[in-house]
Amino acid sequence: MLEESEKRNLLNVDDYQVLAKTKLPHSLYEYLASGTADATTLRENRDAFARWYLRPRAMRPVGRISTRMVLFGQGLSMPVFCSPAGVHALCHPDGECATARVCQDLGLLFGLSQHATKSIEQVAAAAPQSHRYYQAYILKDRSITARLVQRAIQAGYSGIFLTVDSVRFGYREADARNG
Repeated sequence: MLEESEKRNLLNVDDYQVLAKTKLPHSLYEYLASGTADATTLRENRDAFARWYLRPRAMRPVGRISTRMVLFGQGLSMPVFCSPAGVHALCHPDGECATARVCQDLGLLFGLSQHATKSIEQVAAAAPQSHRYYQAYILKDRSITARLVQRAIQAGYSGIFLTVDSVRFGYREADARNG
């Protein structure tokens, strides 16, 4: 847990990253903070995101502003969602169940990775009112993919994120350095 003084100092994303570097084991931090290969895509994504600005609008009525939106037919509290990423239990003992509960509480969409540390059913039970989607890879044995998708449907997931561009785990230089 964080001390109150640490929480007060978390003002932006960079502050969280600095704190994570001091709190997490080195290899875990490197895994979370790095990208695949030489991290070219990670750098390009950061550069692209840095080109977006919030434009302040003064002297405008703000009494009826809402961040709410509808995505895939589901009402969300804001245009933000938790995209599928595996191995949440490396950071929290409840893993993806904890993340799904937070998304449920905040009215956000949650994507469960096929590489999750908690099962499809465990996450559904942990956040039964959440907007859940399941992310699946098309595996060589298509019957495994079909069974996973069927389990997600039976557990009440609203849809499937189908990943088609990942035929193997990416090479991560940070992982190679950390063994």
